[in-house]
Amino acid sequence: MWSPQSNNNIFNALSARAASPSHQNARLGFNFMMAAGGNHTIITTRGDAVFVCGSNQSGQLGLGLGRDENRNVPIKIPEGRFGGEKIIAVTAGMFSSFFVTAGGRVFVCGSNDHGQLGLRNDEDRDVPTKISEEIFGGEKIIAVAAGCSHSIFVMQSGRVFVCGSNDHGQLGLGLGRDEDRNVPRIISEEIFGGEKIIAVAACMYSSFFVTAGGRVFVCGENDDGQLGLGLGRDEDRDVPTKIPEGIFGGEKIIAVAAGLCHSIFVMQSGRVFVCGYNASDELGLKDLLERRVPAEIPREKFNNDDIVSATAGYNHTIFQTHNNYFYSCGLNNQGQLGRRDVHWSEGKPLQVMEFFNKPSNVIGVREVDLPLIEDIEI
Repeated sequence: MWSPQSNNNIFNALSARAASPSHQNARLGFNFMMAAGGNHTIITTRGDAVFVCGSNQSGQLGLGLGRDENRNVPIKIPEGRFGGEKIIAVTAGMFSSFFVTAGGRVFVCGSNDHGQLGLRNDEDRDVPTKISEEIFGGEKIIAVAAGCSHSIFVMQSGRVFVCGSNDHGQLGLGLGRDEDRNVPRIISEEIFGGEKIIAVAACMYSSFFVTAGGRVFVCGENDDGQLGLGLGRDEDRDVPTKIPEGIFGGEKIIAVAAGLCHSIFVMQSGRVFVCGYNASDELGLKDLLERRVPAEIPREKFNNDDIVSATAGYNHTIFQTHNNYFYSCGLNNQGQLGRRDVHWSEGKPLQVMEFFNKPSNVIGVREVDLPLIEDIEI
């Protein structure tokens, strides 16, 4: 999830809302995995411990503390809070937290004002609470994505469940705009042409679904063109709608990422397309113009390297290349691009070099020259 008030470094962007099963699992070889919410952070270590810090205004830290008891250093959540299971993936909503276990279950805490925790009510939770497996038909959950007040759950079977706010049609259920859901509901597989969903992402009020066949379906808010359908400012979508493959030259999409109001699509070939809000140059096209149809960033902007993944913050974007380099563009008012030489914003992707100096034994990531979380005194 993007972090509007705590974008103080590149790592907030590296914990975006895009949730791809393969990408999430690949991160387990990293020294730690992070997710950033509106004002809180979740960190899981290679020892399977879960640490949290930041705001606890809705109980999102999961420590059972009072709502005014924030934490400015990482505090460990007791293992017993997850039924003794290992946590393999974490996701953060605006004021909520999601923890996926190795057994395919999900624990949630934090804000639940629109039913986004999926617990059959709208009561906040200040300790991790398991969503009943029967809601998902006993299937294993492999990924979660979270918007401002809505949540998306991907099953091992490729089916998708959603819950929370639907004020812009972001649940994709074809409901009225005031019809929230506090119990996860399945989106009909027929909407996706019978294909399995392998990756999901969420903007603040929008949702993105990538199929096994490399197509992408979108729904929700479209004020800034973030759905990529070429529609007008008030033309939201309340059921998942496929972006025409021709826009991407018929290529397969392997990953999607979403910022506040902009979207990034990564192709199997290594090409990358962007659309949506662009007032801070977050699209990397160096013209400040929004795009209502996905536009390609020329490959030469990345030294002709292939893009393998992308992630987005509030108004900035990070791209990872096949050769394990990171490029950033967009707003840099708090140093979120990881570039000391950019004072406010940057319109073309620039390589981030200082922080990534050790090759990793995990394909697709580079280790960060920082102490492990176990070494931090709390």
